[in-house]
Amino acid sequence: MKRMNILASFFSMLCLGGIYAWSVFVPSLKTDYGLSGAQTQLIFGLIIAVFALSMIWAGSLEQKIGAKKLAMISAILFFLGYGLSALSAGNFFLILLGIGIFSGIATGFGYLMALTIPVKWFPEKKGLIAGIAAAGFGGGAVVVTLMAESLFSKGYHALNIFMIIGMTFGLILLFMALFYTVPEQSGTEVPLKPGFLKEKKYLMLLITMFCGTFSGLMVIGNLKPMGLVHSISEQILAATIILFSIANFTGRIVWGWLSDFFSNRLLVLIALGSLGVSTFLLGFLPLNSLLFILLALITGFSFGSNFVLFAKETAQLFGVSNVGKVYPWVFLGYGIAGITGPLAGGWLSDIFGNYQYASLAASLISLGGGVTYYMTIRNDTA
Repeated sequence: MKRMNILASFFSMLCLGGIYAWSVFVPSLKTDYGLSGAQTQLIFGLIIAVFALSMIWAGSLEQKIGAKKLAMISAILFFLGYGLSALSAGNFFLILLGIGIFSGIATGFGYLMALTIPVKWFPEKKGLIAGIAAAGFGGGAVVVTLMAESLFSKGYHALNIFMIIGMTFGLILLFMALFYTVPEQSGTEVPLKPGFLKEKKYLMLLITMFCGTFSGLMVIGNLKPMGLVHSISEQILAATIILFSIANFTGRIVWGWLSDFFSNRLLVLIALGSLGVSTFLLGFLPLNSLLFILLALITGFSFGSNFVLFAKETAQLFGVSNVGKVYPWVFLGYGIAGITGPLAGGWLSDIFGNYQYASLAASLISLGGGVTYYMTIRNDTA
C-alpha cells in the first residue's frame, strides 16, 4: 500500500509537471498563432499562480471529499483545460482560460495530493520521500519535450499537441487517482496555531520560496528563446530543455536526500546561491552550446531544491500532520514568482531584445533570498 502511493504520486507528478516544458511551445504559439512573448509568458505565469492558489483550496476540499475524489477532479480539469486550449484556434484568452486556469487548478489539486500523502506514510524520511514525489514533477518536462519535438518535426502545431497531452495525461491521472490512500493518524498531531500566517518562520518560508523560484521560472519560461539569442541550434535547444528537466528531476531527489543529513538552512543558502550565479551567467556570458547546456544544468539542479527543502522545512517547523494545511500557504511564494518571473523575462526581452536585465534581476533576488534566509532562520536540525 505504501509503495503504491509513492508510485501513483510519482506518475501523477510526471503528468502534471509537463508544464515545465512550456518554452518548447513558445515559438509555435508566436509563429503559427501570433501570440507575443509577453502573452506566452503570461499563460505560463498564470498556471503557476493558479496552481499555487488552488493548493490552499485543495487542503480544505480533501478534508470534505477525500484524497481519491480530489485527485479524480484534478484529472478531469486537466483534460478540460488542455482540450479547450486545443480547440481555441489560437485565441489568447481561451488558451489563458484553458491552460492558465483550468489546468492550473488541476495541477494544484493533484500536486498537493501527490506530495503530502507519501510524506504521511513515511514521516521518518520526509526529505527523501518529498524528493521522490517532487522529482516526478520535475521530470515531466522530459516526457513532454520529447513528445512535442517529435510531433513538431512531423508537422504538428502547438494546439494539436495540447489535445494529445490532455487526452493521454488526463487518463493517466485518472487511473493513478485510484491508488491514493491516507494512513490513519498516529495520535502525535501537532496543534496548528490560528495565527501561523503572521509568524516569522512562515513569512520567511514564503519570501524565500518566492526568491528561490523566481529565477528558475524565468529561465524555464524562456529557455528556448534565450538560446536563440545566441544562435544555438534547434537540436541543441531541444536537448538542453530535456537536460534541464533531468537536472531538475535529479536535484529534487539529491537535495531531499541531503536534507536528511545536513541543515536545511545551509542547503538553502548553497542552492539559491548557485541558482543566482548560473542565472546571471546565462544572461551575460557569450554562450556557445556547451556553456549554455552547463549553465542550464546548474540552474535546473539548483531550482529543484526549492520543492524539497521548503516542503521538509514546513513539516519540521509546523509538524507532519499540518503539511497539507501550511505548505499551500508557503507555496504562494511560488505562485507569485510564477507570474512575475516568466512575465519579466518575456516583457524585458520584448523591450531590449536580450535577457540581460531579466537575468540580473533574477540573480539578485535568488542570492538575496538565500542569504536572508540563512541569516534569519535559526533552524539547524537535519
